[in-house]
Amino acid sequence: MIVGKQSVGKTSLLRNLLKEDIKDVSSTDGIDIVIHRSKINTENGKWIIDKDRRKETRDSIELHEMNNSKQLIMPSDLLSDVFTTTSISNSPSNNFARCGLWDFAGQKEFYCTHQAFLTSSAVYLVVVDMKTDFITEPKKHYTTEDDISSLSDLQEEDYVGFWFDSIHCYRTVDPQDGEASMDPPVVVVFTGKDRYDQNELQERQKYLGDQLSQLHGEQEKYQHYRHKYCISNTEDSDTIFEKIRTKISEIAQKMPLWGTLVPSKWILLEHLININRDSGKHFISFNDMTEMAKHPEIEIFNEEEVSTFLHFQHEVGNIIFFKDIPDLIILEPQWLANAFCCLVSDRFNIDDVHDVSPIDKRQISSDFTLLKNKGEISDLLINTLFKLKGGDYFLTQKKQLLEIMKKFDILMQIEGETAYIMPSMFPSSSLSVVCMNIGIVNANCQRTSWFCMKFKFLPPSFFSHLLIWLMKTYRPTRVKSEFALYRGICVFDLDSSQCDKLLMTMSIDTIALQIVSFSKQTLDLLEVCSGVRKDMRRKIVNLKKRYGIELSYEQMFKCSDHPCHTDAFSLKQLKDHTKIYCSHHQKAHESATVCFPWAVESTESHIEKGMKEKHSQILQTCSEHMVENLYNVDMICEYLEIDDILTEEIRDKIKHKNGRQKQTKELLSTLPNRGEKAYERFIEALKITENTNVANYLDEKVGSTDQHMSIASYAMVTKKELKTEVETRVLLEYCEGK
Repeated sequence: MIVGKQSVGKTSLLRNLLKEDIKDVSSTDGIDIVIHRSKINTENGKWIIDKDRRKETRDSIELHEMNNSKQLIMPSDLLSDVFTTTSISNSPSNNFARCGLWDFAGQKEFYCTHQAFLTSSAVYLVVVDMKTDFITEPKKHYTTEDDISSLSDLQEEDYVGFWFDSIHCYRTVDPQDGEASMDPPVVVVFTGKDRYDQNELQERQKYLGDQLSQLHGEQEKYQHYRHKYCISNTEDSDTIFEKIRTKISEIAQKMPLWGTLVPSKWILLEHLININRDSGKHFISFNDMTEMAKHPEIEIFNEEEVSTFLHFQHEVGNIIFFKDIPDLIILEPQWLANAFCCLVSDRFNIDDVHDVSPIDKRQISSDFTLLKNKGEISDLLINTLFKLKGGDYFLTQKKQLLEIMKKFDILMQIEGETAYIMPSMFPSSSLSVVCMNIGIVNANCQRTSWFCMKFKFLPPSFFSHLLIWLMKTYRPTRVKSEFALYRGICVFDLDSSQCDKLLMTMSIDTIALQIVSFSKQTLDLLEVCSGVRKDMRRKIVNLKKRYGIELSYEQMFKCSDHPCHTDAFSLKQLKDHTKIYCSHHQKAHESATVCFPWAVESTESHIEKGMKEKHSQILQTCSEHMVENLYNVDMICEYLEIDDILTEEIRDKIKHKNGRQKQTKELLSTLPNRGEKAYERFIEALKITENTNVANYLDEKVGSTDQHMSIASYAMVTKKELKTEVETRVLLEYCEGK
């Protein structure tokens, strides 16, 4: 995967790796995926580049006649087709690995679409202009005290850290073979070597090497770094690009998925996917997939195995699949990339629009201005962009394309409105201006304190996800007939009276929430705020789970009129001290007032008594089974913390246990003391985190325990009607035996 800021030479690098001409290179629009063109020989690591095979990129994909309504293709003889041929006729051996190259657009408008494609199983080439200094003094990106720093404020030197942060979200938990490095691996490629003479070049290369060494020792995210190259895309011979190919091969062979043995049935099923994709079928449902898996020569009938197969195919870049969107399995990743760039791209010239009336042409021009200025896109403009980008090819797929974009939160249609909104295209504004326009700065409203979630890094797509999630519950506030929706700032009405509003801001590393009430009555916001806080945190866990990313944050709070991006207090600070000094007001605040009404009491005050005895016994009885079979322990703990079963301190204690099994043991020993609801919430967390088998195992134990206890209770109740203690015991033993 080739990533980096726009215009740094990513596409030229891809062309050079494939030994192609770079004279006609232009800026990438979206993502360009080159597959089936190169293989890596597993015996010597050499690349085999197929010059004769059709180049499967965006242009050729658009020529396919796409007809998703036709039936699945199910050829009768898969075995001989797969195992008696080789896809590279001049290869002396079948021992090769397919190498797909993915060229990502550098424009920030596209960053919200990258979520669907990035994985932990890729080698990343981060491309940087050699002139860039990426270790500088920290800059204050906001210009006034309460402006929000966002992705649009990134300076050139920030992009190296941004891409390392983005890749770090997909990290594997443990470095391989005890090395002080993390997957996925990163190779940094510096471009523009031809701008320096020999002496300047040596000095610059040493300087950049020193900067990388310094970065590697500073933060965990730089443990992904493996190697660097300084190149000229225009003047270097193939020697330097052969070195990069060799390094990619070396790195790939050390990654977990390299050489993974898979069932031969999976190979046949992958071939069946390729057959249907080549026929023009670009997406299918999970039901379609299960039907393909039941092919007489495959015979996979277990849906869990089908899901495992799909996850593997997603990781290796053959398809796009997310378990919580089962009815949308993308067989052709390039087709999905094309779908995104139709509307997300800013490449539009009204003079390119033909065969429309002058009135429609003026309307289209006006609508495009509205998209650029407000992030609203009309149905007319959607039709125009689809036709302009791909003629009838995209127009015939309009319904499916819009559904796909909705599922990935690229766009959304507001209820009762004809237009759609695209959060990635929202205009910028400052928090002070938004508050002024709504009237929040006046004295005639109540404002809660700020609840903040401070991350080390926030993926750009999270603003779209959270915004659209909120829009499904609340209606955006209107200001002078326009929605109060901006890049990194949005305001919602909590009810139809429009008196109470929810304000959300998102910067590079912080999500902040505040509720404002214009009602003259004193408003009890405790239930509203605690509900919003829990729902927001649960949504973030769900997003982490969907996209397979690792993110952590700290809960923070600030007084109501404090600028929302600075000097917040942690929940632990507020719990440990009854008063806290506020640098903004230069006085002490009561800690309880700072976190009110988001978090009123310590979690401990809710734990009045322990778990029911039967549930405690079940956890103890089944502990060995769970230690062996429980996964995603930290995510389970995160759900339990959100539900006030665990505290942050307890969760951290569990998280820092060495290994999954020790974490499970610590969790199981803690749960019986966390209240009556702990068992019920634990079962819910198991089901959410795909530990369904463990949850079902425990449910069976609950059933048998309930039956056991009901028999025992009946025997004890009827004891006085029996003649002796012995008769009671005999009856009990007889019933237990039955």
